[in-house]
Amino acid sequence: MEGKVILVCLMVLVQLGNFIDDHCEMRTILSSPKCTGSTCQTACQKIWGPDVKRAECRVVDHHKYCDCIICY
Repeated sequence: MEGKVILVCLMVLVQLGNFIDDHCEMRTILSSPKCTGSTCQTACQKIWGPDVKRAECRVVDHHKYCDCIICY
């Protein structure tokens, strides 16, 4: 019986996680040539403030971009 309760709780947590992710979106901004995680995070926060949950640098055709994950 306890196993079923734990399984149900885990299923609810997964569904809540999916629900939360539905309110997030990724925005991409051009960043400096020396893009790092911290500079990207700072650039994202200057634009979207505390709604930024994660930021990562990405290289495409010799250009560095900063991907900002924003959750409302």
